Amino acid sequence: MGFKCGNVPIVSNPTGIDKIVTDIQQALAQISWLEYSFGRAYRRKTTRSGEDYHAPFVYNKGREYIDVDPQDDVKAFSFIEVNESKDISNYTPINKSWNQSQEVDVIVFANLELIDNTIDGIFTEKLIDEVNFILNSVSSIYRINSVEEGLDNAYSKYDYKDDWIKMNYGAFKVKCTTISPNECFQGNNFTTTTC
Repeated sequence: MGFKCGNVPIVSNPTGIDKIVTDIQQALAQISWLEYSFGRAYRRKTTRSGEDYHAPFVYNKGREYIDVDPQDDVKAFSFIEVNESKDISNYTPINKSWNQSQEVDVIVFANLELIDNTIDGIFTEKLIDEVNFILNSVSSIYRINSVEEGLDNAYSKYDYKDDWIKMNYGAFKVKCTTISPNECFQGNNFTTTTC
């Protein structure tokens, strides 16, 4: 089945949380075993085998979305969930500046047999370590809060069926807090060049 998207889409001229998501997406793309580093996912209702269910979808292009449910025939992929609420701190009315923090989750699904079929066992911890190392290099990630292993945890916001997956896999979710300064105002004027 695989993903039919050609190049993984990157948001052009991103701002706010989309800039942070793009930075994370591009950082993760450096991982050799990660075949696809997708950006922000949205929970959407769809139908599979005649049943309605909720799945993660990432925007592709031309108003089309890609379903990023677990895939047997892909080495590994990631996508990012964004918590919709933003926390504002350090507001200064004089120069209209503040910091905003927002929670994001990085979800990784990996077909362990396609990554390295010489290892007879589950080596998800090795993958988690490498993802955490890369995430620590992203300047807008303030803190890695936790890692949740297993498909039930990684896909906790979605519906899926275990029988969709036939291969030896690893799945995990890295929960992060991001922080960024608001740079939307220059003097008393709102500008979209930095925001």
